[in-house]
Amino acid sequence: VPQSIRDLAKLRAALLLLDTGTYDDVASRVESLSSSSNPMRHTAREALGLAAWKAGRGGDAEKLFKQISDDQAAPANIRQ
Repeated sequence: VPQSIRDLAKLRAALLLLDTGTYDDVASRVESLSSSSNPMRHTAREALGLAAWKAGRGGDAEKLFKQISDDQAAPANIRQ
């Protein structure tokens, strides 16, 4: 299975866990996808930010959302 498909599966699993999982559950799946060289970084950071917010980690969430909004390569709809 190509790496891009495996990465997409990790991302989808993390998004599903936003409602029922912990921050660590989400992070274990997408933290590696949030690096600045990964094309899925914006959605990975969004998932991490939402999980951090849900876990009461507002500072971490703000940092992640700022990384998205400051990244000119991020799609306009995700930067808003």
